[in-house]
Amino acid sequence: MAALEIKQLLALVAVVEEQSFEKAALRLHVTQSAISQRIKQLEEQLGQPLLKRGTPMVVTASGQKVLRYAKQVELLQGELLQELGYGELKSTRLSIAINADSLAAWFLEAIQPLIEQQDLLIELKVDDQEKTHEFLKSGEVLGCISSSDSAMQGCDCQYLGDMRYLCVASERFYQRYFPQGVSAAAFKQAPAVDFSHSDEMQSRYLARYFQLQQHDYPQHHIPSSEKYVEFIGRGLAWGLVPEMQFQQFSRDYELRDINPGKAISVPLYWHSWNVKSSLIAQLSETLQGYAQKALR
Repeated sequence: MAALEIKQLLALVAVVEEQSFEKAALRLHVTQSAISQRIKQLEEQLGQPLLKRGTPMVVTASGQKVLRYAKQVELLQGELLQELGYGELKSTRLSIAINADSLAAWFLEAIQPLIEQQDLLIELKVDDQEKTHEFLKSGEVLGCISSSDSAMQGCDCQYLGDMRYLCVASERFYQRYFPQGVSAAAFKQAPAVDFSHSDEMQSRYLARYFQLQQHDYPQHHIPSSEKYVEFIGRGLAWGLVPEMQFQQFSRDYELRDINPGKAISVPLYWHSWNVKSSLIAQLSETLQGYAQKALR
């Protein structure tokens, strides 16, 4: 088989990231028909479909493997051109999957110096820490922050630290639902707030400390880390909040730790491609260094 054409690989990356042949063409400064032709030629050369056209654009199982390779080629080519003096890294995109709490609590402060030094473009995929590795598996990102300590094939895994969560409510909410203190009976009546339907943090907490099951208590769903804390602060629910956010917002919202000494910790790991990339090495070093200060 002939070597894969880099123009075809970059077309695949652009189509997947832009979710549009038209936008991919604008990004690569070619016609839309040229993008379509490059994808078609790549699929014909490999003998299998890489994309399922539609909204959203779905990458096939084979396409995920090719996409991962294509993004690695794009990254390494950008670094090589910069070293040779033919290009700048300012057009380099770093695609990272991250859990919402890390994004809200510490990630932006950690990565800001690297973005400014290298003029990077950042694309974040946000999901639960138990699901972010799926983006790495699919080839959509070069790295992810995950609660899994199992390194995928072709990837490195580094321990970052533990994110500690406190059981938090506003003073008004606490007085209404827990006048006699926290108990299993009280939690059955007090509404909790989950980040999403896949968020099992609150249910695991109640199972560990109060032997309650997921459907034993009422639940709200607020898919925003900032609004999640605000929702609790408004006295509408209790929830598990990262200790860093609790310290930041406790005075603004009159929050309190309603079950002192009974926290829950989630270990976080940084997974990234195992390729000889100076940028990935810098990113990994940056995240690990900052996490050692921010996490437990």
